[in-house]
Amino acid sequence: MLALTPEERIELAFALGDQDLALYADANSLTHDEALARIRAERQNGRVYSHSKAGR
Repeated sequence: MLALTPEERIELAFALGDQDLALYADANSLTHDEALARIRAERQNGRVYSHSKAGR
């Protein structure tokens, strides 16, 4: 891993993420887009609106 350039590390991280998404989609019988939408929705679960970000 130390032999990789920063650019190569980023490419590897994206490739691993793509593989994980494909595994998730296959495991749940979803299309790529459905899996991505479900993951995005799950990331929002439990989040609370921040009044401080709104600039009151």
